[in-house]
Amino acid sequence: MSMPISNTAMPSAPYKYVSLPNAVKSTSKTMKFSPSNGTSFTPVTSNNICRIDVRANGFLCGNESFLKFTIGNGSDQPIVADPMASGVIDRVRILSGSTVLSDISGYAELANHLVQVSGSDDLLRTLSIVSGLDANNNNYPILGGTTANDFVVQVGSGPITNAESETFTIPLLAGILSGSRYVPLEFLAGGLTIEIYFQTTFLKAFMASTGTAPTTAVYTVSNVEYVAKIVQIDDDVAMNSLKQLQLTQGLKIKSFDWSLYQNTITSANSNFNIPARNMSLKSLVMLLTHPSPTAVISGIQSYRSNTTAYSVRIGSIQYPIQDIVVDNTASSKNLCEAFSELMKCYNSGGLYNVLGSTAVFQPHFNNQATYTKAGSFAMGISFENYGESDLFSGLDTATLSLPINFKITMSATPAVNLNALCYSNFDVVYTILPNGMVQVDF
Repeated sequence: MSMPISNTAMPSAPYKYVSLPNAVKSTSKTMKFSPSNGTSFTPVTSNNICRIDVRANGFLCGNESFLKFTIGNGSDQPIVADPMASGVIDRVRILSGSTVLSDISGYAELANHLVQVSGSDDLLRTLSIVSGLDANNNNYPILGGTTANDFVVQVGSGPITNAESETFTIPLLAGILSGSRYVPLEFLAGGLTIEIYFQTTFLKAFMASTGTAPTTAVYTVSNVEYVAKIVQIDDDVAMNSLKQLQLTQGLKIKSFDWSLYQNTITSANSNFNIPARNMSLKSLVMLLTHPSPTAVISGIQSYRSNTTAYSVRIGSIQYPIQDIVVDNTASSKNLCEAFSELMKCYNSGGLYNVLGSTAVFQPHFNNQATYTKAGSFAMGISFENYGESDLFSGLDTATLSLPINFKITMSATPAVNLNALCYSNFDVVYTILPNGMVQVDF
């Protein structure tokens, strides 16, 4: 997920990692691209995959573009988003022809995590306007009473009642669209296709605002559009230079991306193999989510549960050398060590174009096993040596193919078999070859 505001370079500099030429004559416009496989989607009962072809003469600015859609409530209860409009998305794929440029599963969980952990007050205010996030932390009644539940959102000005709908926009977090580089659409032989997989489980995407589970649990997504900022270069010399560069070296676009490795916690001591093979692995982030979302239990929020320590071992080396301690006993409290390590994963300013910001509330980061409340706990390990740099400074796990193990220690087996969602964050380079095909190196 990227912010609408960015520092973008254009046109030839991003592909050679050098300084930006001055005063390139250009124009920009907004273009809307609609799905090629339908106008309305009912994910719980029928088609949940939306395909959008993005083709234009010009350069796409991914982090100043966004996805717009309308959510319609077909259930018999008022609903609120969990935790915002991105909660309806389970997976995002970006393709050029048959080449997969990005494939992120567990999208809603990752988007929620990034908003909370590396967001800012400004980001929350923006998302409250466009994405249904309640930045004021308004709550809604729990089942059977009027006590405020410590959840975080309502949809827009309030719950969507039966037969109502509301329109939202969200930025897309997905590889080539996430960085600050322009994408030369007219150079892509296969164009660009965005595939959105919507949630097929109703209570994964929504909470029931009254605390009562709906007996008819369906929703619709309609009026889907990818609203793109397209820049056209009116300087013939600059365009000819780019075309010549493509024919001789290929155009190289540096960005970052995410992959999900999913496991299940069934005991107090877990050691998961994470087969992340990357030339520059930036970080690993582990989220613990509830496997059975209900009217008042989130399947997207991440919980601390009974975690007491964690670490990552790659080959014979442990990161960090000593386990990261998570302690919230009556006699000793230590959540700052885990949070400080997590913030190392997000201090480069590349995810939201901010430096070291966070929107986490301490009670949510400390959420132990009260699954009816918001949770933002996460376990992170950074492998980058140079934080604010355009260098590839992550860990090379591709060359040696060393085993990667994520170890989690708990004080007791959790009451439910929690989902253990491990996301790898890595550098990626997209090379647009002379024939217009795209080579992906990560």
